[in-house]
Amino acid sequence: MIDKGETKKHLLDELKLLRQRLAELEASEAEREQAQRELHKINRAQRAHSRCSESLIRSTSEERLLKDICRIIVEMGGYRLAWVGFAEHDVDKTVRPAAQKGFEDGYLDTAEITWADTDRGRGPTGTAIRTGEPTIVRNIQTDPHYGPWRAEAGKRGFASSIALPLIANGQTFGSLNIYAAEPDAFDKEEVELLSRLADDLAYGILALRTRAELKSTEQELRKHRDHLEELVAERTNELREASEKLKRDLAERKRLERALVQRSKLNTLGAIAAEVAHEIRNPLVSIGGFTRRLQKKFPEVAEYDIILNECKRLEEILHRIRDYLKPVKIRPEECSVNTIVSGCVDLMSPETKRKMVTCQLDLGSEMANAYADRDILAQIFINLILNAVGAMEKGGTLFIRSSETDEDIQIEFKNLTTGPVLKNPDLLFMPFSEGGESIGLPLCYRLLKDMGGLLSFSAENGYTVFTVSLPKVTQLSLV
Repeated sequence: MIDKGETKKHLLDELKLLRQRLAELEASEAEREQAQRELHKINRAQRAHSRCSESLIRSTSEERLLKDICRIIVEMGGYRLAWVGFAEHDVDKTVRPAAQKGFEDGYLDTAEITWADTDRGRGPTGTAIRTGEPTIVRNIQTDPHYGPWRAEAGKRGFASSIALPLIANGQTFGSLNIYAAEPDAFDKEEVELLSRLADDLAYGILALRTRAELKSTEQELRKHRDHLEELVAERTNELREASEKLKRDLAERKRLERALVQRSKLNTLGAIAAEVAHEIRNPLVSIGGFTRRLQKKFPEVAEYDIILNECKRLEEILHRIRDYLKPVKIRPEECSVNTIVSGCVDLMSPETKRKMVTCQLDLGSEMANAYADRDILAQIFINLILNAVGAMEKGGTLFIRSSETDEDIQIEFKNLTTGPVLKNPDLLFMPFSEGGESIGLPLCYRLLKDMGGLLSFSAENGYTVFTVSLPKVTQLSLV
């Protein structure tokens, strides 16, 4: 017979065991779910850290790096919001948002976060920057330091957050801030992974800034180098131009010195010649007269003809001295040198063609006018052309060039000569060595001097060069 009491007791014991087993199963399930949640957190943090490491390697700019990190944390980590803020060193110690990703909707625009020891600086971001340690808010709705931002955070579904300091060279310069949709979202392992991510980010930012500074420095150095090269080139050109100008000035000075010496010699010679001509003329007339009287008395003496021929030659020399010293009326006016040169070349073309001489003109354009007597100047140019033609026995080319300097106008007559080399070119302008039908180089020299100009001679590489220098027209010249 079955004992009802024992049966009841047995059933109660089994029920109790079942209840215990059920409780154990429920506890085991809760632990499993908790483990799954923790594993999920760790996995998302690991995924975020892995992808962020890849971005750190690939990034070439700080702006791009910050955007990529925030995007990866939200998209790969499954967080609600991620943003990077830099600590400004202004009066208010402002935290400046540099990049963000997630459901922000103006949250950062009104947050007014600082890292000062004030109400708006005691939140997670400000605390992390001041202390250099990760700061976790387990529950935004209950944390006492989250008051200034609690309402706006609740509207956007932010339940917990973590602020990770960005440190470089021992100095905290910013913070990586992450928000989750669930409370108590950041456990120990997850915090460790995110802290390493923040350290890597700080290193990446420092590396990019260093690279940017080096690039900027290189650009500045390159710019300074290029500028120095330009300055050196400019200075070199200036020195070269100055050297060339100095050479020209020295050559011109030597030419003028020679011309002045020659002018002085000619002036002295002219005065002596005038005196000598005056003193010789009277005795010469007497000698000639007495010789003719004696010739009539003694016609058989042959030496009388020699005496009379020498008297005649002396009279011709005196005439040449008189012509050289005879004053010429100079009527200077404004005139075009190029026009006069071209006219003289055309006028002398029959003679130059006959002597197989070609005149090659190189006349400067837009030159100032000269202040000279155009008729006398044409006479001088014709004489210089004839002088060159006479020196080229087998023909050739006469180069005529006009140019303008700061002081005067110059016309060069240059030709290849086949004659002997002059040992003393200064004798060209002496008044006793020229003859023939032309007015002569000495008279050309004197006429140019009377017009305020100059005639000079030089020899180079078998060429002879006669240079005419004339004053330019000025306001004073025209008065």
